[in-house]
Amino acid sequence: MFDSLFTNKNAQDAANAQIAAQQRGLSLGLGILNQGLTTANNTYTAGLAPTQANLATDQAGQTAYADATGANGPAGQAQAVKNFQAGPGYQFQLDQGSQNVLRNQAATGQLASGATDTGLLNYGQGQANQAWQQYIQGLQPFMGASTQNAGISATSAANQAGLQNTNYTNQANMNYGANVAQGNAQANADLANNQAAQNIMGAITGGVKLASGLAGFFG
Repeated sequence: MFDSLFTNKNAQDAANAQIAAQQRGLSLGLGILNQGLTTANNTYTAGLAPTQANLATDQAGQTAYADATGANGPAGQAQAVKNFQAGPGYQFQLDQGSQNVLRNQAATGQLASGATDTGLLNYGQGQANQAWQQYIQGLQPFMGASTQNAGISATSAANQAGLQNTNYTNQANMNYGANVAQGNAQANADLANNQAAQNIMGAITGGVKLASGLAGFFG
């Protein structure tokens, strides 16, 4: 009992226990926050994957539309014509129409005449013009879809960044709170050590006074 008056052992033991408890709580809390952040990031990534896939397709369609309308220059137009002619729909319609022209010319006995070549040329040009317009119209929806999916991606990224910011702020606050609490606990132990020193000095001073008094009494 008297030992506690002259040392800070009890106070230091209490401070050590408080610091250890704070550290355990900090480790547990940070672990939960990190786990939650990982889960949230994985959820965002999985949820955004279909939008990202659609966005890639939409952007390809957007590029094809820019090529077809001349926005990407001669090289883009050349690529657009290549893509257009490679389309199965255009080639099928062209083949079917050409066969009809040939059948009509054969039925009228003009298959080997110049009218057949003219008919095929006129049909091919008309079919190409019509199919080209349909090709461009078919690409137009990609413009709006690309913008929409890009907006969804941007919003999701902003929300994820906000979640991460909140999580890291909570971790910083938790670290700060634990450090303050641990510092206060150690400070109290140090103050107890000062008090113990004052008690020792008080005891010494009291002993000196007592000894002086006794000496005077017996002297």
